[in-house]
Amino acid sequence: MTNDDIRLWLPPMLTLLGTLIVVVFTAWLNTRAVMAKFEAQDERFNGIDKRLDGLHEDIREIRSDVKLLTGKVYELMAQKS
Repeated sequence: MTNDDIRLWLPPMLTLLGTLIVVVFTAWLNTRAVMAKFEAQDERFNGIDKRLDGLHEDIREIRSDVKLLTGKVYELMAQKS
């Protein structure tokens, strides 16, 4: 391989290498941006899950209160009969 051969293929190879570096770096940045969005959504969904757990507990309390009141209503109706 002579100097003339190297001078012939070196610039296109360096151009390809530079392009590859830019493409890989851009893909890495895009991946980080997408992952940040996913993490933000995950935190948001965790907050929603916590609020839903609180609502489920409130619903359980209300159901038990309704059952208790229903029992008392039946007792009062039985006393009137």
